[in-house]
Amino acid sequence: MRQDPDSPVSPRLSQSARPLTPDQRRFCHEFAIDHNSTHAYRRIHPSSSYAAAAVSASRLLRQAKIRREIETIEAANLKAANVTARRVLRELAYIAFVDPIDLWRNAPDGSFTLRRLDEIPPRARRAIQSMQVRRESMTDGENPVVDVEQIEFHFHDKVKALGMLAKHLGLFDKGAGLPQLLELLQMENNSNGSSKQPTSNGKGVR
Repeated sequence: MRQDPDSPVSPRLSQSARPLTPDQRRFCHEFAIDHNSTHAYRRIHPSSSYAAAAVSASRLLRQAKIRREIETIEAANLKAANVTARRVLRELAYIAFVDPIDLWRNAPDGSFTLRRLDEIPPRARRAIQSMQVRRESMTDGENPVVDVEQIEFHFHDKVKALGMLAKHLGLFDKGAGLPQLLELLQMENNSNGSSKQPTSNGKGVR
């Protein structure tokens, strides 16, 4: 009687139909860490030379079942870390559209004082790359010594974040995104007060 080759007990299972071995499964997990296939293979087989590991790792990545397992692992990792496309885009937007004025508090006398870190709005805090605090003692020779605290903020690269968002929105494609760009420029002009304002006689002037 002819045995069905697709049967689970068939000895003629293709390479892609065979379950992953423990080493193959571990390779998938190691690769998902840093996407360096050679290093992933050598972490499993430390005695393997760099050249041999590169060849073996490349051979593994050509297998569809290996790639599917890696995709499954990475999707699970992203879900566990609560990483979504929407959240990534929101964080990029915080960097791209940060306004440094959010770091300051408007005092009743019209002056500005720096907010405490916990008072800075989250959208601005997330755009901060680093901060440096320096304390110095200063005097002009006539007045007593005064301790001065200087705080320096560095923001993440605004232009880079804007470029990543523009690429995602297709603004760099030929002709694509032009209407949105023109609309944004018009909104910016309006917010800067460059739109026509009514005068006492009802006529608009620039």
